[in-house]
Amino acid sequence: MNTFYKADIEEQETQIIIDYKGKNTIIYTTLKSVYDKCVQKLGKPTKTYFTKGKISGAYWKVPFEDKKKSGYIFSRPTLIGQRK
Repeated sequence: MNTFYKADIEEQETQIIIDYKGKNTIIYTTLKSVYDKCVQKLGKPTKTYFTKGKISGAYWKVPFEDKKKSGYIFSRPTLIGQRK
C-alpha cells in the first residue's frame, strides 16, 4: 500500500463541496486521518492525488440519493475527529 505524503499542518485541509446541479456531495481531503476514515466509510476514492509517489490527497463524490454516506460526510467526527 502507498504511504501518505507528510505535508506541513498549514497545507492540510478538508473541503466539502455541494454540487446542486450534479446532485452530489464531494469531500476532498489532504489529512491522513480523514482520508483513512473516508476509505473505511465511503470506500475507494473517486480520485487520488500523489506527490513523489505517496498519497497527498483524495476526493469522493457521493450522490444526494445516498443519504447514509452523505450524512457521514457532514458528521463532526469525520471532519474534526480528535485534532488537538
